Amino acid sequence: MVNREKIREHISNTLQGLREELAVTQDELAEMVGCSRQAVTQYERGLRTPNSEFVVALCLSAGCSADYLLGLSPVERMVSNLPSDLVGWLVELDELIGKRTKKSETDFELEEDVKDAVRHIVYIFLEML
Repeated sequence: MVNREKIREHISNTLQGLREELAVTQDELAEMVGCSRQAVTQYERGLRTPNSEFVVALCLSAGCSADYLLGLSPVERMVSNLPSDLVGWLVELDELIGKRTKKSETDFELEEDVKDAVRHIVYIFLEML
């Protein structure tokens, strides 16, 4: 079941952080994305969930991914400037680490602390872009 309150809270916190990172006021952000300051205030306070037009405009303006804004990915920045094979490899690596693999001659099983360390390295790398 989707917890709408947690989604609004995540978007609220992420939106505030992005606005602060951009060093803009709520009025300036509203102008950037084409909405009212009141809407930005309500999104930041978690009183309303942003509509899709706001999400797209914010992501394009801030250079962040919609998945990050919506809490679906810890990777903040869009990676469109990377070669597609590298992006694919990083995604595949993250998926592999998240799955439990069966032990055989070619498969291995990572310990949780190793999984966390590799994820951390991948996320740091992607955030540097």
